[in-house]
Amino acid sequence: MYLEIEGVSTHYQRQGKGAPFLLVHGWGGSMDSFEALYQQVSRQFDSIILDLPGFGQSGQPGPHWGIPEYAHFLKQFLTACGVEKVIFFGHSFGGSLGLYLAAHSPVTVDKLIVAGASFKRRKTTSPAFLTVKKILTKVPFYTLLRRTFLMTFYRLFFLQSDISKFPKLEANFRQIVSFDLSAYLPRIKQPTLILWGKKDIYTPQEDAHEAKKLIKGARLKIFADCGHNLPLVKPDLVYREIADFIKSNK
Repeated sequence: MYLEIEGVSTHYQRQGKGAPFLLVHGWGGSMDSFEALYQQVSRQFDSIILDLPGFGQSGQPGPHWGIPEYAHFLKQFLTACGVEKVIFFGHSFGGSLGLYLAAHSPVTVDKLIVAGASFKRRKTTSPAFLTVKKILTKVPFYTLLRRTFLMTFYRLFFLQSDISKFPKLEANFRQIVSFDLSAYLPRIKQPTLILWGKKDIYTPQEDAHEAKKLIKGARLKIFADCGHNLPLVKPDLVYREIADFIKSNK
C-alpha cells in the first residue's frame, strides 16, 4: 500500500488488531528487514510497518531532511493512517527517530522501544582519509573537485559505508550523523524499553547504559550473543521482551 506524505510516496503495510504498533527500520534497511518481527507483533497488535523515505519502495526525502524532518514525517504518516498514539519500535536510525519523537511529541508515543538506537555522536575520522586529504589539498582545483574526491574515496576504500551505498542521501546522512540526541533523552517520560546487542560495534554497549541513565525508569535488556542487527537475527527473543514489557506497563 502507498500513501503520499510530505510529497513522498510512502510504501507501508498494516495488519492485525489491537493497540497501534509502529515498527521503524534503521538506515539502509527497509520494512523487509522486520518481516519476522512484524508477523509476530501483528498477532497481538494493529501492526504498521513502512519503508522510510529514501529506502525500499518509498520515494526520496528532501536534501534538507535530518532527524527532526524524518520524525515530523512519521508523525504525519501516523495521522494519515488515522492513528493518534502508538507503541513505537525503532532500530538504529529508527530508534533515533523514536527518541526524538517521544521527547518532542509525547502525545504521539505511548510506549517506546528502541534497539541499538544511534543517539550519541562521536567525531571520528579515518587516519587514511586524513593522510590522503592532506596530500590532495595541495592539488590544483581540489576545492572545486572536493565532493567528487570524497565520493571516489568512499567507493574505493569504504565500499560498505552508508555514503557509498546511498549517494543520493549523502546530504541527509551528514546531517543525521552530526545530530546528537543526548540532551533530549531526559525529556522522555513514556515507559521505555532499551534493547541492545553486547557485541554491537556500531552503537557500543556503553550507549545503552547511558540511555538508561538519562531516561527515567527505562528498562534495559542486553543480549550477550548479538550485535547491531539484534531485531533482525533474534526476532523471537526481541518479541518476548516486547510482550513482557507491554504487559508490565498496561
